[in-house]
Parts: sequence; structure tokens; C-alpha cells
Amino acid sequence: MAMNVLQIAEALTTRAGLPKPSSIVGASSGIPAQTLALMQQAAADLIVFHDWNSLKKVHTFTASAQESQFNILATLPAFKSLDADTVINLTRKIPMRPANAREHTAIRLSPSPSWHNLYRILDGNLVLPGNSIAGDEILFEYCSNAWVQDKDSAERRIAPTKNTDLVLLDDEALIRGVKWLFKKEKGLAYGEDHNDWMRYIIHLRSVDTPKGDLSLNTPAAAGGGMFSNIYISPE
Repeated sequence: MAMNVLQIAEALTTRAGLPKPSSIVGASSGIPAQTLALMQQAAADLIVFHDWNSLKKVHTFTASAQESQFNILATLPAFKSLDADTVINLTRKIPMRPANAREHTAIRLSPSPSWHNLYRILDGNLVLPGNSIAGDEILFEYCSNAWVQDKDSAERRIAPTKNTDLVLLDDEALIRGVKWLFKKEKGLAYGEDHNDWMRYIIHLRSVDTPKGDLSLNTPAAAGGGMFSNIYISPE
């Protein structure tokens, strides 16, 4: 079960031999305020390090008859990155892929309305190149920066507003992250704690990254247009 932000702070202070705080959200000074600030920093470091599955969300929209569909950050304020392998046209039941600049330019010169299985992120907007036909339902997954969740409403947030907000990131990764940052801020030796944290989150990333079985017996390998389960690790 996920820990809340106060429980993370309690676990940290127990390991550091410090008094347990009764509250950290709303604290303006001392160890509670510093712990919350460092927790936010550790969470930001973890979010930059990897697109954690626990922070992924799904968004669906109906295409309009224009290139620019919507401003991403205005619609999805906690947006971090889009998973290119998850963009699909639900209406036509086919996958979509990112268009390069040359493809986009060629489509812009097309004189008549048409539909393409392409998209771009341009000037902060999600774009369907060309004079697209309206009405298609598009779905994609994206990674969010919202790392805490309200215990009661399930609303996700980019920063805690209650002591009971649940942590969506790995509890141990966040505790270890705050621990080495705390020692660094206090001018204490933190190298080994930082190395422990790095080893832990590298292992965590390897577990969190899905790896499909390698198979050549797929529609894609045979020249078809469906998704393949071939996965090539970037590492």
C-alpha cells in the first residue's frame, strides 16, 4: 500500500535519528519544512530519471477539422511526455505515428481534406497534419509530473497539499532520495547514500521498463501494419 507524505517524512526522520514530525504540509520552518522541500526535489529527480508507469495516464479527444487540436499544457497541466507507441485512432482502429518535418510540409500542400495516421507536437500543441476530417476519437498515454494523489478524491497533484496525500512514486526511492539530499544540505558526507539511491533507482527502472518477448512471427515482421512485440532496449 502506498505511503502518504507524512509517513515518508516519519520514515526518513527515524532513519536519520531525528524527532518525528507531526505535520509537514504547511510547515514554514525547521526540519518539517525542509523535509517537504527536499521531498519535492527528490520527486522531481525521480521523474526526470524515468517515465514511471505509476505516473502514466490516458487521454482521449475527438479530432476537429484543423491542424492544431489543443494546447497540451493547458489541457493536461501535469504533462511530462507522450508515449509515441500508444497513440491510436479508436474510430479507425489503427496506430498513429509522429510525422517528421518533411512529411508535415508535404501534407500542408495537399489541396483537399484528408485523413492521415500522423501527429506532431508543435509549439506546445498536439497537431494532426493536413486539413483533417473531424470526428475521429484519438487516444494516447502520457507520463505525468503529478506524483501525489488525494486519498479521498483520487485527484493527482504535482505537490502535496495534505499530509495524507498518497505518494505515487516508489516509497523507498523517495525516502532514499530525501536522505542523501538532506545530508548534502547539512554539509554531511552523502556520497555513499547517493550511490545507494542510484543503485536502487537503476534497478527499479529495469523492473519498471516493460520488455516484450522477441518474436519474428508478427504482422509487422510480415509487412503488416499492426503493432509488433519486438522491443529493443535503448541501454
